[in-house]
Amino acid sequence: MPRNPLTKAILILLLLAQSVATLGSLPASADPIRAPPVEVELIAEHRSIQANEPFFLGFRMRTDPGWHVYWKYAGDSGSAPKFSWSVSGDDRADQSLSTANTPISPIIHWAYPERIPVGPLLNYGYSGESLFIAEFPSTTLSVAQAESSTSLEVFVDVEWLVCMEECIPGNAVLQTTLPISSSKPEVNQQWKDLFAHTRSRWPVQASEISVSGHFDNNEYIVSVELPKFALDAGKAPPLPSAHNELELTFIPDVGDIIENASPQKLHFDGKLHSLTLTRNIISDAPSEQLSGLLISNRGWTTPGLPQALEVSFPVSGVEATPKKQSNNTFQGIQRAPSETSDQVSFPMALVLAFLGGLILNIMPCVFPVLSLKLLSFAEEAGRTTRHTLTQGFLFSAGVIGTFLLLAATLILLRNAGHSLGWGFQLQSPVFVLALSFLMTALALNLLGVFEMGASVQRAFGTVKTGEGTAGSIGSGALAVVLATPCTAPFMGSALAYALTVPALSGLTVFAALGVGMALPYFLLCTVPGFLKILPRPGAWMLTFKQLMAFPLFATVIWLLWVLGVQAGPDAIVGALIGLLGLGLGLWCLGIWAAPHRRYRTRMFGRLACAACALVGGWLSYSTLMESRPVQSTTSGVYTDTYGQQWEDFSEKHLSELLASKRVVYLDFTAAWCITCQVNKKLVFSSSEVRDFISSNNIALIRADWTNQDPSITEALAKFGRQGVPLNVVFPHSQDSSPDNNFTLLPAVLTPNIVLEALRQAVK
Repeated sequence: MPRNPLTKAILILLLLAQSVATLGSLPASADPIRAPPVEVELIAEHRSIQANEPFFLGFRMRTDPGWHVYWKYAGDSGSAPKFSWSVSGDDRADQSLSTANTPISPIIHWAYPERIPVGPLLNYGYSGESLFIAEFPSTTLSVAQAESSTSLEVFVDVEWLVCMEECIPGNAVLQTTLPISSSKPEVNQQWKDLFAHTRSRWPVQASEISVSGHFDNNEYIVSVELPKFALDAGKAPPLPSAHNELELTFIPDVGDIIENASPQKLHFDGKLHSLTLTRNIISDAPSEQLSGLLISNRGWTTPGLPQALEVSFPVSGVEATPKKQSNNTFQGIQRAPSETSDQVSFPMALVLAFLGGLILNIMPCVFPVLSLKLLSFAEEAGRTTRHTLTQGFLFSAGVIGTFLLLAATLILLRNAGHSLGWGFQLQSPVFVLALSFLMTALALNLLGVFEMGASVQRAFGTVKTGEGTAGSIGSGALAVVLATPCTAPFMGSALAYALTVPALSGLTVFAALGVGMALPYFLLCTVPGFLKILPRPGAWMLTFKQLMAFPLFATVIWLLWVLGVQAGPDAIVGALIGLLGLGLGLWCLGIWAAPHRRYRTRMFGRLACAACALVGGWLSYSTLMESRPVQSTTSGVYTDTYGQQWEDFSEKHLSELLASKRVVYLDFTAAWCITCQVNKKLVFSSSEVRDFISSNNIALIRADWTNQDPSITEALAKFGRQGVPLNVVFPHSQDSSPDNNFTLLPAVLTPNIVLEALRQAVK
């Protein structure tokens, strides 16, 4: 490990990012996995299996009190568990079963869910202990395989979302070994009751029960005719028909059909039980077919036992209801047509990535690293061509390598089920805090508060100047970390392509992005005439070096502001205490650990530096862990510094605004995106823009991606984007198709660009 503390800090940050990327590739476990607030386990109904016979496994989940997981249709929010199964055997003869896992798709049986209210929303899921039973077909294990194997291994890769007020995604790979037997398998007594209880909650089918639907006055009326069963063999006992004892609940199996949270009113007219459901207003038109579960507290085939009836039935009266001609709802948008991987070829993606990387150098996001590179070029003046060429190569390697590392981390985390996009590293408050410590140390070094020993400089160089092997690579890595929270023109298409194709092709696109960003610096290092223009090193360098510290302090201010948005004002106070400790420690290092000091004095300086920095870091981290961001208004409406009224993003609300034929301006932003902040300042400080918005009743929606938000990540993907800034204008015209009913604005905005888009939208 390098002894240079600045180089070490950068390497530690990158190693942490790499370690996070491995979370999605943990080895399969045969034991229960506790991942608070949930415990998961793969269990078998029987102790062994037979050839050519079906068998059942269960994915068991147990949530902590107050938490829940989801049914196959989650409701107004959430996400159902996703399963990926495979099997392998222990064929000792030819290893045909043990050399590779064979993918398989068993039938997943979903027990009927609970109705889980979450504020004004309603979800469908399970709390406490739940079991997802997988039915494996008889073809899973053939006679030939059974004769040459003693056991069958089953693997499942599961992704889930567990929620209370907040939601936590999870992922695990589980396995179980099933012995192969020629005799009838013995029931696993440990799980017998759990399997039986879960089966009792499986939806039933009863053709004797008549269910029909009618649409009237924006409501679905579901009518159930209770049959008069004959008590003969093969017939179920009659269902009690006293309406005051009966409770019926309908749960759809697809979204945007009914208002899940609205009360479902039951009426009995002496013959039919009618259940009234409120139509979801964001649907384009009433549905002509309803399907899902009809749950009765009195049972359908087993009186007295709550049961779910699987139903699918047509709805009459829909044809007489005028349908909206508009497709202009957010749910109708599949993807921006110019951004799909189908329409962007691999060579085109490489060109777009290269151009995006070039333009990234002049985006506001790179301002924090300009001081470092200006100082580096100034110190290169008068050096040999070979030296400057080497530095150009090393800096470029740092840029390209860091792009690949970030891309690999992002791809692995997305494959592990995390909903992330470009710039994801700055969605972590811990990463932002660590970055503010690093930038403060760099600035204090430029001011001369502490210096590196000569031997360390020769061996490893310094990040601040980009000298030496590690220093040049480190400065390239730092440039990428600070410069990539925002997307430049052309980058959106390239990133969308890179994250939807196989990993190797995607990483190649990211490498092209790195080449584009590194090329200007490399050319400046390889063109001798450029460096000759600069004045030769001299006394002016000390003043210039100290001056360059202040842009880094400005970067620290920006990072602390981002931290406050993410975690609240207490986090800023904690970070300032930590930075005070770091500054004191580095001052001790500069005073007592200088090369001319005695050995004991130098050791005291180093220990004092480590103690102050560690105490400051611990205080910052502990305060951050206890901090909470300031909550926005409950209505989700707030006024910005320019007097503009914004509403928080939600797919449902956006669709309602579009259905009401209002022009909508949608701003995807983040506190850590400098380009986003510059755009706001340039556009909304214009009185002409503000007056036009006010006079035309234009709705302003802001999707704040400062903290990780899967709904915003998915919304960005609908427009073919993986990062911010992104600004979208929806017109008030309702006769356009979903693929053409919005305008994507450039990454860098001006008042004229926004005004022109809004004028077109209100026509």
